[in-house]
Amino acid sequence: MKKLIKKNVILLVLVMTAGSCRVSQPYGILVSRTEDNIRSAWQMSRGADAPEVYEQEPVCSGPDYLCGRLDYAKRREVLNEVRFIRYLAGVNSFVFEEGDRSAGAGMGAVLSCAATLTHYPAQPGDMDGSFYEPASTSLSVSTITDGWDDPAEAHRDGVLRCSEVENRFVLSHRRRLLNPSLRRFGVGAAGSRAVFDFSESSGGEYRYDLVSWPAAGFFPVEYFAAEDPWMISLNMDIYHQPDSTISVTVIRLEDSFLWELEQADATAEEDAGYLVIELSDYGMGNAIIFRPPPSELAGSDGVIAAGEYQISVNGLNHKEKGRGNISFSVVFFSLNSEPAPDVSPENRVF
Repeated sequence: MKKLIKKNVILLVLVMTAGSCRVSQPYGILVSRTEDNIRSAWQMSRGADAPEVYEQEPVCSGPDYLCGRLDYAKRREVLNEVRFIRYLAGVNSFVFEEGDRSAGAGMGAVLSCAATLTHYPAQPGDMDGSFYEPASTSLSVSTITDGWDDPAEAHRDGVLRCSEVENRFVLSHRRRLLNPSLRRFGVGAAGSRAVFDFSESSGGEYRYDLVSWPAAGFFPVEYFAAEDPWMISLNMDIYHQPDSTISVTVIRLEDSFLWELEQADATAEEDAGYLVIELSDYGMGNAIIFRPPPSELAGSDGVIAAGEYQISVNGLNHKEKGRGNISFSVVFFSLNSEPAPDVSPENRVF
């Protein structure tokens, strides 16, 4: 296993190689956004908090199972959150909550409550097939959260962060959420379970060289915690599939602290740094996933230290320009004085 190298550097000199990869226009838009631009978009996305979760309460016990319906204001809250997150990533935020998908997700949430927390639950003996079949179909392609009473919070703190051990090396939920081709999604809830269907894709060509989280430019700490995995997905029309030659460096410019991340066996250690290449068919079909040790990223308050970080990905293979690297900066700032959200052991995402 290759080890993670950590060292202080005295001077940072960033040199882009002759084979460096170009940056697309949406990426340039991200870099030009100011803190005030992002705060304004965030304020516009907030609206009034929905006072009620349900318009119609679900029933999770048989034989009279009932798919509930989230209150309109709550569905709108989730929609606004999805749109703002995609805005932060620089991908198309013109997405919609689709009634049929939400109905399936609602049935899936009831099934999940009545059975076990899995994507493929067995049919309860008192559940009719006409309910079980669409419910199980939805669960098989959706993200399921457990432990949040509010689906809007479950989406932000569970689906997006993917910091739980089961998913931190794959990031399937986040990759579906940030898929540039996503146009419609569904959301449903029952009890402590929420179901998010981000499986829809419009197809067509991507307009992006890459999608990253956190994205380049200014980025709010409320949407990225020190323990969260970093992610870069490449447009496979532009790049060859990432391979074993990939390495990543992260430099915190305030104190010139450098993390050099090389590919190694994934570890479940809570404070470990790592780099993995994940090629499952989620979102854009590839992800460069990495993370410096959280304790070294966090400030005294436990939140990722504000300031500028330089990220360089080395060993990429551009289809026109050959081997090279990409490099960009992320500048973390706070939307307000509240700390970044936390995921407790009782909250789970599948």
